[in-house]
Amino acid sequence: MRLTLDDGTELGGIGWGAETPVAGEVVFNTGMAGYPEALTDPSYAGQILVLTYPLIGNYGVPADEPAGSEDRTFQSDRVQVQGLVVQRLSGHHSHHLSSRSLHEWLAGQAIPILSGIDTRTLTIRLRERGTMQGWLYPATMTLDHAKRVSRSIEMQAEVFQRVAPSATRRYAGGDLRVLLVDVGAKEGIVHCLRTRGAAVVRAPW
Repeated sequence: MRLTLDDGTELGGIGWGAETPVAGEVVFNTGMAGYPEALTDPSYAGQILVLTYPLIGNYGVPADEPAGSEDRTFQSDRVQVQGLVVQRLSGHHSHHLSSRSLHEWLAGQAIPILSGIDTRTLTIRLRERGTMQGWLYPATMTLDHAKRVSRSIEMQAEVFQRVAPSATRRYAGGDLRVLLVDVGAKEGIVHCLRTRGAAVVRAPW
């Protein structure tokens, strides 16, 4: 698997998940934990996410959660990223809530993973040069071919359709009622409002 940035930077490593070529802005996250939350975060929709923490996947992924559940790990009802880049993907996972490996979860969602990358050096490059377009694709494919066939999301038009709910959702709470206009709101925002006693009306943008 290979990652190429639009400044010409090319990085090769080990491919996991799907072997689907994808394109998107390459961004990074420096958290030590919380990859299920990050991967389902609507703010990363359509992007290739680089995780700087050196070991990812060691506690697996929890089971799918029903919509409207009280305490959710996932920040939306789908994986939002186009692809994932990590330094080391754990081959074993252990957690009492884990139902599958990170690799299995993303493979089922047709999301490619690139591991074996010095993600901190890549992050420094992104910090210095700013967010860049990237292509994540099988090493057997040429960059020109990857650019022609990569799955991508139009960030100025399509992304809002992807992250917004299709209908209004109502969450019970106290006397205070909050209208949340959803243009990609995390589930954690609804949870925080409800723990403070608010009823929430979540409306599509």
